[in-house]
Amino acid sequence: MSNKTGPASLLCQTFLLLAFLAIGAALPMAEASSDRFVAVSCSSSNVMALSENGTVWTWGRIYWGYENGSCEWYDQTTPVQVPIENVTAISSGTDHSVALKSDGTVWAWGYNYWGELGDGTRASEPLTPVQVVGLNNVESISAGNGYTIALKNDGTVWAWGMNNIGQLGDGTQENRYTPVMVKGLTDVVAIKGAALAIKEDGTVWSWRPGLFGVDEGNESSMAVFMGREGIPFQIQGLKNVRDIDTSISHTVFVKEDGTVWSWGHSGYGTLGDGTMIEINAPFITTPVQARGLINVKSVSSASVALKNDGTVWVWGYNNFGKHGDGKSFDAKAVPTQVPGMSDVIAIASGSFNTVFLKKDGSVWTCGANNCGQIGDGTRSDWVLDSQNDENDKRVPVRVLGSQGVVSTAQANDTLSPGPSQSSGFDLSTIITMICLLFSGGLVYSALRKSRNS
Repeated sequence: MSNKTGPASLLCQTFLLLAFLAIGAALPMAEASSDRFVAVSCSSSNVMALSENGTVWTWGRIYWGYENGSCEWYDQTTPVQVPIENVTAISSGTDHSVALKSDGTVWAWGYNYWGELGDGTRASEPLTPVQVVGLNNVESISAGNGYTIALKNDGTVWAWGMNNIGQLGDGTQENRYTPVMVKGLTDVVAIKGAALAIKEDGTVWSWRPGLFGVDEGNESSMAVFMGREGIPFQIQGLKNVRDIDTSISHTVFVKEDGTVWSWGHSGYGTLGDGTMIEINAPFITTPVQARGLINVKSVSSASVALKNDGTVWVWGYNNFGKHGDGKSFDAKAVPTQVPGMSDVIAIASGSFNTVFLKKDGSVWTCGANNCGQIGDGTRSDWVLDSQNDENDKRVPVRVLGSQGVVSTAQANDTLSPGPSQSSGFDLSTIITMICLLFSGGLVYSALRKSRNS
């Protein structure tokens, strides 16, 4: 019996090969389209999302520099992957970003004028993470305006970057290009916002009173702001705190009983206690309770709260539509539910945007889009009082679907399940595969009959 391969056999193999190629082409690619997302972070101009496979995606304003003498940036209007892997936590600062890897090391990228990257230099390249030197066994990270704080597994807090008003808590006002330990702070279990720490006993400590509006005696901090130089102090009256965050004007926190409290600037309903003062609003130094808000699990700086049932509530000033209720540049004196958003498991907010992570792994954004923060391929003009730019999104827009990055057309769908992101075959692909296989079988059968006759 001959073992030679004849023309008929070669033709049959060709058809079979085409069939297998069709199957291979229909299978999902091993890329972001098969990912789910587990964490989000947001600054005033940049958004990040962390995939369950440890990759990081970002959009909005991308900063770098300063060794060449200038701050440079470009606006990324759709998500792009950052070249880093094995990441377990992310945090967006004003002009830089940081990531915590599974081995306990911290990596950073972005602007580096103040030492934001913590690598001992002032150099940086766009979207090029560098390792923060001398820092390991880190459990959590929080990036601020030109600096970052990190919590180690021994309960100590470390910081680097801008230190002009004592942000780093080392008792000086010297910028630090590598991490330094925050003085006298131990037994810390959580860090948040711009220099806030929660201790094991539930007390809250800070080392930057100028932003928070209180000192040790719950009095106006401006009298003691100059000259404190970042020495940690306990914020009296705060205990049993579950979560806390801060903006430049106020601080908001959740107690263990699920109630929400705030202090700071009270204008435009910022504190959520029902007070609505637009001009000459007082600076409240004693925390007040947000009206009617219970069963809250976490809060974000721009007066945003996530409840245990997966709903999101907002209050205060609604610049650029960041409240996601279809309105813009209005104000809410009490917490109001974001319509249409359910099954949310995490939130993040900046001065002009809100980001929502749903339990299906999808990411949604609303608010300003002057830097491409929405991530749908569009960008708005930067007009502070504009209420008509259609590229500023006043309802949440889906940026990342449950299976990863979606196309621009799909991302424009708002407050709806959107197109299926299934990684399986669609009907046309299945029909094509069947036709190819069937054709190959018919040709093979005909060739065998011809050969045997």
